[in-house]
Amino acid sequence: MMGFYSYAQDRDKSKLKFKSWSVTPELYEFSNRNSEMFSGILPLSLSIDFTYALSNKLFSFSASYGGETGVFSGSANYKQMSLLYGREFVLEDWFLVETHLGGGMFFYGSSDLEGNISEFALPLVGKLRFKTGERFSVGLRFTYIFNSFSNLYSGGLLLQWDY
Repeated sequence: MMGFYSYAQDRDKSKLKFKSWSVTPELYEFSNRNSEMFSGILPLSLSIDFTYALSNKLFSFSASYGGETGVFSGSANYKQMSLLYGREFVLEDWFLVETHLGGGMFFYGSSDLEGNISEFALPLVGKLRFKTGERFSVGLRFTYIFNSFSNLYSGGLLLQWDY
């Protein structure tokens, strides 16, 4: 008796592919400012995300830089870099929600401190996106960064390009 064996490869194999990049000008605030922290005028930041997709899973690299300055003296800034895992939820063809959670580093420096502060951080990111075209979305981005120095929250106008 003869048998026939057949082996096949799945041609629809999921691959990690570049999905999108986004930029967000934001306003930020710390959850509890203490005496070591500088308090200036109009704390502005800028966040940039690069996102890759594997099936319905999202993997992102996110970086933020923010700063504030006083009228006559002093300044402060923060930097944040993180790797995030997330999901995208399509509520309508034109309205999408993304959620991300990850880990990274948080850095803070100010004219009131003698040294800079470096902390491990757990960022939580949410995006509300309105598709305005095939590849472009505009929306809101909200971030909360947990760290042992002082938690930071921010929000701003999201501009995202999809590929």
